[in-house]
Amino acid sequence: MRPVYVFPGQGSQYPGMASGRLVEDRDAARVFELASRISGTDVASLCRSGEPSLLARTDLCQLCVAAVSLAWLILLEKEGHRQRATAGHSLGEYCAACAAGCLGVEDTLRLVWVRGKAMLECALSRPGSMLAVTGLDEGTVRELVVEARGGGFLHLANLNSERQYVVAGDASSLERVEASTVKRGGRAVRLKVGGAFHTPAFREAAEVVGEALEDMTLRDPAVPFYSGLTGTALDDGPSVARALVEGICSPVRWRDVQRALVPLAEEGQVEVGPGRALNAMARRDYPHLTVYHASELVRSA
Repeated sequence: MRPVYVFPGQGSQYPGMASGRLVEDRDAARVFELASRISGTDVASLCRSGEPSLLARTDLCQLCVAAVSLAWLILLEKEGHRQRATAGHSLGEYCAACAAGCLGVEDTLRLVWVRGKAMLECALSRPGSMLAVTGLDEGTVRELVVEARGGGFLHLANLNSERQYVVAGDASSLERVEASTVKRGGRAVRLKVGGAFHTPAFREAAEVVGEALEDMTLRDPAVPFYSGLTGTALDDGPSVARALVEGICSPVRWRDVQRALVPLAEEGQVEVGPGRALNAMARRDYPHLTVYHASELVRSA
């Protein structure tokens, strides 16, 4: 069995997401030990029983989600599972790069920690949030963003599926686009996130991550690696590095990534990380797609 692997991003976290073999298996537990050493925080405890508000803090959230995802990846590899292709949503793209052989586990965790801290600083310096829009097509959502922006700050941040788009910006602009969405017959839901992610407001965070990557050499992907920056497969390490940097302040083209993965997912799609949000979105657009969570493939998980 060679399914495609998909790795979730920030927002997939929940208290209790690390338990059982994730923390009992020696090799999987080492991921949490590395993350704790890098951050100075007891990451395993935070994932097991941390306060939701602390677990949602951008820097800690990203490290915890990455640690859980990489621990699942290690368990899958130990049991002989291999992916046909890989991709990750936003933060998840760093774990996908690890799964593709571009980065080792420790370098991935270090990079994620740098990313999370830098993004937290940007979020504090330019407050904002995100809003999910469903029931409208891409063209209409883009029109609403332009109309609602005015003199404010508003961007299309995620093209998640044929049915869901996410806009990000300041509070006033989000209020305007929320009202316009409802008037056009769509549905708008505020997301519980700490910033207007995947917008130009995070350019400085991208530069910080770019500097960190200068000390690392990314290997070429050993399996097809699909990037949310381009919505296509990237073939070499430098292209993957650029995607990890530019993706921080650019829209996530997950809809295009998922569309490209479906023909490769003849043996299914496995969500490797906390939650099942990516698989749920995939099934809405592709009802025939067979999906699994990593826990369904790992014995005694």
